[in-house]
Amino acid sequence: MDVVKAIPYSITTTTIPNDLIFNHILPHLDGVTLATVSSSSRQLHSLSSHDHLWRDLCHRTWPSTAHPLLQQLISTFPSGHTMFYADSYPALIHRRPPPSTHLIRRHPQTHFLISAVDIQFGQETLFSKVESIDTESKYFLYSEFLVTVLGFKERVTVSAESENWEEGDHEAEKILGENLKLSWIIIDPESKRSGSVSTQKPVSVNRHWLTGEVELEYSTVFAAGNRGELVKCAVVVTCGGGGKGGRWHVKEVSMKMEDIDGKMMKGKECMEILQDALERGERKGDEEERKKGFNEYMEMVMKRKEKNQRKDGLLDLAAISFFLTIFIIFFLCFLHFSLLKY
Repeated sequence: MDVVKAIPYSITTTTIPNDLIFNHILPHLDGVTLATVSSSSRQLHSLSSHDHLWRDLCHRTWPSTAHPLLQQLISTFPSGHTMFYADSYPALIHRRPPPSTHLIRRHPQTHFLISAVDIQFGQETLFSKVESIDTESKYFLYSEFLVTVLGFKERVTVSAESENWEEGDHEAEKILGENLKLSWIIIDPESKRSGSVSTQKPVSVNRHWLTGEVELEYSTVFAAGNRGELVKCAVVVTCGGGGKGGRWHVKEVSMKMEDIDGKMMKGKECMEILQDALERGERKGDEEERKKGFNEYMEMVMKRKEKNQRKDGLLDLAAISFFLTIFIIFFLCFLHFSLLKY
């Protein structure tokens, strides 16, 4: 028998005690369902607006949010954990250029940006870290933007029940690609905004031909403000090790920004792009939409490379023609004077 049909129509949320809803139903809902329930009635809106419900939901979704620094920071948000969750889920989509370069709002200089990073393998949390980035130093502003939360001196073991994780087999890429999930949230304490700058699942998985390491890319694409182009926020997880039994290790987790020519961008420009994305970016869509945006960006990169190669080819041809012409002229002059001499 259908359980829903078996429930009498007279049973509604008004007949269920508030304590039962608040303590035994709402805490087990995910964010989307909790938000839907909140908008269904005044009673449920009042019950589901308690900050501790959203705090516990944030902790379950992103264990790094339990860090004291983040707890203190989120408490300053206008709606606390409710706003933080709404800002951070799902990942940002920000591919719309500003209406006019003259209308781009200059964001106030923030003293630092916060990164909250979580990595899961299946249902197991492998790694959680909160990293603060000093955005006022000259080194940050005028150097290439690169944030590394897990370096080569650290490693996190990835274990799985598989006997096929051989060095030359594609089983490793498949298992890691399907099970290794990542979340990278950027928080701007100045504007009280946050946003996820990574996909949950990798948009590409590749094995390095020399080292055998597996690189998983969880990248998103953003509008580049004054440039009028798109840039890639490249979040990369590098796994090394291998062999039977699934003894792989997460060796590096990093984020950088690259323009459409593949060049790393400076910290000052990246900060402006991130702040603009946090303010104007949309929080909607699914993983497939983000992967589609990434693939479209990669097609643009390939077209740019082909265009540059054609341009370089024409320049090389022009240079060869110029030097060949000079050579012919000198040769003819030499031949002419030689004939005159004799």
